Amino acid sequence: MIVGMGVDLLDLRRLSDALVLRMAQRILSNLEMEVLSQLASPTRKREFVGGRFCVKEAFFKACNGKISHIPFAQIQVDGTGGPLRLSFLPGEVPNPLEESDYVWVSLSHEKEMVMACVIIEKVAEKHANCREFP
Repeated sequence: MIVGMGVDLLDLRRLSDALVLRMAQRILSNLEMEVLSQLASPTRKREFVGGRFCVKEAFFKACNGKISHIPFAQIQVDGTGGPLRLSFLPGEVPNPLEESDYVWVSLSHEKEMVMACVIIEKVAEKHANCREFP
């Protein structure tokens, strides 16, 4: 059963290089910051940070008010160029989801736009292709 769905859309042209760096420091986990540091192109950095922001915003929307005041950096988006997975890192806010919750993530880039969709599903038994939210 679907218990939450969130969508976010961002025009990357709104992000200056300076804003990308400030956003990265605020919203990325340590591992995501490492990935960002390996990207050479300012355009690719903008896409990476903008994409992570969209996924995390969509996740908050999918939680339907279950969470508030959670640091963006406590949610980690794992994977690049393939299936994405969300990890809820230990921190000041406990994991808001239950063991029976699964999170589906879709991220898409088109020129200067990035869009993310997150669906939270409560399942009785695990799907074969489901990405588990630890």
